[in-house]
Amino acid sequence: MHMLLTGNLISVDVALAYKLLKSVVSPSSLEGETYKLTKKISNKSNFMVWLRKEMSYEQLKYDDLKDA
Repeated sequence: MHMLLTGNLISVDVALAYKLLKSVVSPSSLEGETYKLTKKISNKSNFMVWLRKEMSYEQLKYDDLKDA
C-alpha cells in the first residue's frame, strides 16, 4: 500500500520481507524458473485458473477494500 500511495520504490530485499515477491532469480536461471512455473500452472484445471484470475480482476473494480 505504501508503494501505491506514495509512488516510492522499494528494494528487492524489502519486497521479499513484505512478501510482495515470491522469489528472486538470476538472469541466467530466469528461463528455466519461468518454465517450471508455467508447467506447474498449466497442470492445474483451466477453469480454476480462469476463475482465480476473474476473481482477482473483479476485486480491482472496487474502491473500498472492504467491498472488494
